[in-house]
Amino acid sequence: MKVAVVIPYIGDKSSGPAHSVPGMCGGLSRSGVDIELHALNPLPSELFPFVSIGHPWRSFPYRPLGCSPHMIKALCKRAKEVDIIHNNSLWMMPNIYPGLAIRNTPCKLVTAPRGTMTGYSMNRSRWKKNIMMWLGQRRALEQTHMFHATSAAELEDIRRLGWRQPVVVIPNGIVVPEWRNRENLDNRNSGRRVLLYLSRIHPEKRVDLLLKVWKHIAPLKLDWDLWICGPLNGEYPKKIVSLSQELMLQRVFFKGEVLDEEKSNTYRVAELFILPTNTENFGMVVAEALAHGIPAVVSKGAPWQGLGPKRCGWWVDNDQKSLCDTLLEAMALSSDELCTMGEKGRQWMERDFSWDSLGMQMRSAYEWLLHGGAKPDCVFVD
Repeated sequence: MKVAVVIPYIGDKSSGPAHSVPGMCGGLSRSGVDIELHALNPLPSELFPFVSIGHPWRSFPYRPLGCSPHMIKALCKRAKEVDIIHNNSLWMMPNIYPGLAIRNTPCKLVTAPRGTMTGYSMNRSRWKKNIMMWLGQRRALEQTHMFHATSAAELEDIRRLGWRQPVVVIPNGIVVPEWRNRENLDNRNSGRRVLLYLSRIHPEKRVDLLLKVWKHIAPLKLDWDLWICGPLNGEYPKKIVSLSQELMLQRVFFKGEVLDEEKSNTYRVAELFILPTNTENFGMVVAEALAHGIPAVVSKGAPWQGLGPKRCGWWVDNDQKSLCDTLLEAMALSSDELCTMGEKGRQWMERDFSWDSLGMQMRSAYEWLLHGGAKPDCVFVD
């Protein structure tokens, strides 16, 4: 089986697709699928067990659209040679090209919205999305043979917008790191307890709400610090830093973007993770935190309702009182109690979110799409 995976670009390592798309490609490759990844920028080929192809794009008429004659030409050629094109995300020209490429070929198209179909996302810059629909995004969606959702909530988004094609629901996966005893780590905060936010600093992530909650919590939890990790370039992150100053918050540390080993060490130092997002189709950072053995407090804007039943965190309403009450409850637990919860989360990630397991599930969905037969449990046709 040959599959061409398409994503506009993988440039921001703080974004979920920068990890999840190559991760799924790796899992599929190890399951025996012949995979190639097409993007507007190449990935270092020595890091992945699949082919990565980067395509140049041009500034005209508007560089953020990602117009790439080189990519569309390559995809039209490959559509005659591969079985499936798996598109990731919407609203850029590379997400329109797959629909054009498969015309008059037996190649099947799978589309993964990657969070772009939530109500929040659809209402942002609606006029731009209408233009992209007219330019070809609607046709690409109509030509989709199967959607890929990363959560039940995203399946609901797809159906709410009227798309009736089969949907395979397979979450993003995670590489579970080697466990290290936290007592042996160089705790860069002098032994203090750390509440960690690690993600983009973007309006939909509600860091502003987190700061307002911290205003109430900080005087009650003097042994805790709040670390906010995420890129600080751009106007909105500057507004968030200014808001922290306006609120005269104590013990809030803006760490900037953390990557690779520094990112892992940051997770390991933290005792509790927080993500108060308005909307998230998966929430890769939650999986990363759990894989590092950190219990998480996550808003109901992200599909992590399993946190409570798995006894590794809290899934809460995204309002100031709910977040404040839940954080006070969590921060009242001892380090040992939080570690016990974190270990349950780590075991959950090892069991259900390994890339090899998810790659096998995706392969079974591909085979069903191409050849029929018994429908995998992960595919929904209603």
